[in-house]
Amino acid sequence: MTGAALLRFGFEKEVREYIEWFSEQIGSDGWVPFIIEKDGSIPGWCADWKEYDSFGEYVYLIMEYYRFTKDLDFLKKYFPKIVQVLQYQTQLRHNTMQENYLISDPSHERYQGILPASHSHEGYFPERHSYWDDYWGLKGLADGIEASQLCGSLIDQEWMQKEYQEFQTALRRSIEMTMQVKKVSYVPGCADLGDEDASSVSIGIYPTEQYQYFPKEWYLRTFQIYYEKTVLPRLQNGLKNSYTPYEIRNIHSFIELGMKSEAWNALKY
Repeated sequence: MTGAALLRFGFEKEVREYIEWFSEQIGSDGWVPFIIEKDGSIPGWCADWKEYDSFGEYVYLIMEYYRFTKDLDFLKKYFPKIVQVLQYQTQLRHNTMQENYLISDPSHERYQGILPASHSHEGYFPERHSYWDDYWGLKGLADGIEASQLCGSLIDQEWMQKEYQEFQTALRRSIEMTMQVKKVSYVPGCADLGDEDASSVSIGIYPTEQYQYFPKEWYLRTFQIYYEKTVLPRLQNGLKNSYTPYEIRNIHSFIELGMKSEAWNALKY
């Protein structure tokens, strides 16, 4: 996401160099490290850590670079890496498709077909089935499909399209079931908790743009609840220090959902 921001300010050379360097750190099996030191090493404290958003983010960055530069040769150079990364992600997702996956949970079906539990955006301890990871996974596949078309790989385009559709269906089913099981009217942050976390859900609106394939009212309610329970009390009580930087992305979500006055009030705050 920082690379995408840099592209918008004209730093194409720097982003290209970063992609070239980072691509060398990706495992031969397609595993994309989620935290990395300047020398390419993984910090020791990450040995038991899991985050599954890095796969989609990597593909997104390469496609963002292409969208800004139209450098097809560069895209073709890294297309095999895109395929490898998305194949690894697909194997990860298929781990939750086994019939006995979390069978002890009475509503275990809501975990099937989404990505496994992770610490995700450093948001869950212990790890949970975070929808953040799924939004990014789908964005990676959507961009992978576009890359396949541009690179003329019909075979890869076909399997990515099939995986994308099945993944998207599984995510919708999971969100809907979790809302029912947890008796909530908002889109939760993860399947396990049914938690209220609009700042996490925002990633499904931008930049992954997945919300448009789900009922809009789900997301409208999510951000109406966030505004009423979190933003309004701050405004009404004159609080000056109750704020997390992650919430900046919610302003964009308000705008996408047509909640312009809410966006303006939050931005002013």
